[in-house]
This record gives sequence, C-alpha cells and structure tokens, in this order.
Amino acid sequence: MLSVMIKSSDDMYLYEINDHFFILDPYSQMFWSVKDIEVDNLLLIIERLKKYNFFKQRGEFADEYKKLKEDIKHIVINPTFKCNLDCWYCYSIDKHHKNLDEMSLNDIQKTIFFFANYKNEIKSTTPLAISMFFTSEITLDFSLFREVERFISQIQNDYSFDFYLFPASTNLMTVSDEFVDFINKYGYINVSLDLENKEQVETLLKNISRFGSAVVKHCIIPLNSKMNNLFKIYTTFMKSFDYVSMRPVRVTSNSKIPWTEKSIYDFKQELAKLIEKLLSLKEEELVKFLYKLGSSDYLAKFIDRITSRKKYYSRCLAGKNEIAISPNMNFYPCSGLIGNEKYKIGSLSEGLFLKNIPNLKKTNNVINSQCKKCPIRFYCGGLCLDWLEKQYPIDGRRTNSIECEINIHYFKLCSFFIFKISKINSKLLDLISRKKEIDNRLFYPLDFKDFSFFFQSSSNLW
Repeated sequence: MLSVMIKSSDDMYLYEINDHFFILDPYSQMFWSVKDIEVDNLLLIIERLKKYNFFKQRGEFADEYKKLKEDIKHIVINPTFKCNLDCWYCYSIDKHHKNLDEMSLNDIQKTIFFFANYKNEIKSTTPLAISMFFTSEITLDFSLFREVERFISQIQNDYSFDFYLFPASTNLMTVSDEFVDFINKYGYINVSLDLENKEQVETLLKNISRFGSAVVKHCIIPLNSKMNNLFKIYTTFMKSFDYVSMRPVRVTSNSKIPWTEKSIYDFKQELAKLIEKLLSLKEEELVKFLYKLGSSDYLAKFIDRITSRKKYYSRCLAGKNEIAISPNMNFYPCSGLIGNEKYKIGSLSEGLFLKNIPNLKKTNNVINSQCKKCPIRFYCGGLCLDWLEKQYPIDGRRTNSIECEINIHYFKLCSFFIFKISKINSKLLDLISRKKEIDNRLFYPLDFKDFSFFFQSSSNLW
C-alpha cells in the first residue's frame, strides 16, 4: 500500500528492506523508518516538512571536483605486469604471461622527474605520493622498489614539496628477509587475498606471522557470489590481521567468477545473512567487529557514510589528481584502465594531454547523466571508470548498472542495520563512531513519526 501511495522522486527515496519501509532525503542525507505510520499521516508529515525545505534541492551543491586544481598529487608507477598468481579479479590477468615492455630504473627516475618538474612549473606545494606495482607483485621486484626509495631520498632537497613512496598490496606468496625487515620498519602492510586459491590462503597465513606485532596488517578480500558465511570469513582473517576489508570488484565477462543476475541475487542473500548475524551479537562483540573492518570494506564504507552524512562529490581522483603509468610509460587515469587508448592522457615522450583531463571530471562524479538523479549519489560519489569500461551484456544490462545495484543494496542494508542498533541501544552508534573516529550526525530520531514531534518542538515553526 505504501509504495502505491508514495512514489520515489528525485527529492525523496522510498525503499523497502527486510519488510521495513524507509524514506531518504537525498540532499540532507537524513533517513527515517516509516514503519507503522498510517499513509495519510505520513503524507501529511511529508508535506509539512517540505515547507521547511526537506525533500528539496537547496540550490546547487558545491561541485567539489570543480575546485580541484590541475595538480598531480599521486602517481602509480607500474614497471611490469609480472605476477606469480592469476587471481580471478586482477585487472592485469590477461597481461601476466605476455612478453610486454618493462620499465628500467632509469625509466622510473625519468617518470618521477617528469611529474616533480610539472609540479614545480605549476608552483604546487602539495606532496607527491608515489605508489608502485599495482599491476604486478611487488615482492618479485622489491630490490627495484628499494632503489627507487634511495633515488627519492637523493632528490628530495631539490624540491619544495615532499615525496612519499608507498608499497602496493602483496599476495605474500614470496617473502624475502629484506621485505620483512622493510615492512617491520614501515609499520603497515596490505595483503590482497584470492579466497578461491587455497594454496595462497595457507601460504599467506603462514607468512603473515613473520611480521612484528607493531605492524598494522590489513587483508583485502574481493567478494564474489560463491562465498558463503561472510561473517565466518571476516572473523577467520581478523584473527591474523588487524583489519579486514571485503569489497565487490569489477570483472569482465570471461572472468572465472563473472557477475550475473543469479550471482547478484546470491550475493544479496549472503549480505542479508551477515547483517542478521551482526544484529545478534553482544554490543561489545559488535563494536569490536566493526572497528576491525578495513578502509576498503564496503560494509564499513556505507555504515560510516550514512552515519557521518558526509557528501562525496567524486568517486576518486583518477585522472584529476592521480595518474597511473604503464610499463611502456603511457599515462592513464588509473591502473585498471591501462591499455585502453580511449583513456590515454599522455606519455613520458608526449607529455600530459591536459585537454583530455577535464572530460574525466564529467564522468566519475555525481553530476554525470547516470548519477545526478540517483538517491544515494552522495554516499557513492559517482561512477567508477573501470567498472564503466568493463561493460558486458548481463541479460540485457550493462556492468555499471550492476555496480549501482550492489551499492544501493549495501545502502539499504546498512541503513536498516543502523536503525536496528539505534533501537537496541540509542548510545551504541555513538560508541561505534567514537571508536572509529567518525562524526555521528544521525542526532535526530530515526523513526519518522518521532522526528516530526522532535522537529516541531525544536523549531517552534510547525
């Protein structure tokens, strides 16, 4: 009845999850449960709130991506495609066993000089972050990484901005003493795990013990629909890692585990089971679990963003402040797009194609044609260019719509989860937020009827 009487629009999103209806104001990012409210009363409250600019766009929101200067803050140098695994989710899997170009130390030095001098020309004072080996396995060429580290220390004093060098995620299949010593001093390690590869699981769990207790250990596990009991997967690896992230990844149609209508359905069912399990935990167990979710985790992302109500105007900095360099020294917005000539934005020999960069701003942000009317656009930040390019027909649909469906389902489940824990203990969300050092801006009643009384009493304008 409710969905018949009230229709979602650009200004109001009505959704159902677990037989429970909610309303979202996309602009304020406030959401409410509308369960057990009579339709006539609900419509009356909505109309009253509209008089005070709820469910209305309050002018044009600041387009944060337009404020970004044409400054390069992060470069990802990919010297090679060499890897000792063929993970089903890797965006370079088709290049691993081909005799392709590789960068020498001299090539890498020229690349760093190119971007450092570019920053000098535009009088940038922001640091230049440098990452390496996003398209390969860092432990196979770790000596090259150390040579680059020494080179950066030699040129640092020649520039007015700082340089930072970051190691990429590792599959931890091959671990040298030099790598262990470096990580123990560096203090942080990202490990990417293919849960389908049992040999990697065993090797990884053995090798992670070689690092000191002071090292912050983060495990990233790409999600797929074949995974059962997500809670068990999380908690199994939380025993060996400080943080665990699970996230869906973009894959092509020839992937070992492609996205299909059935796999999306199965995936949604597993997510629902995870939320149900979390709601059954004792408060102390729940807080501990949520705290150990890593920075790349989708569950954490949506819980944190719903709680903080922070707006994300752009999906990422790809092509705007961040550039990936291929082994043949061509420039692309991100490592996932290497080889896609449509997105080439320069090369070491040709320079930066500055005229191409503004076009990227029209795509991976909240005002592109596919996102500007999406109710959760400020939680998501817009399209991922890599998802967009790995499009293939799925029962007549395109891949980027699959990602959107996954994101919306995460939002629905996480908002339901937040509402339920607020009912269990009104201070629990504050406790979780403080533990994770995020702002809790859900400071209003999440029940719509209660909110109407709250607003009436606090505003004196009803």
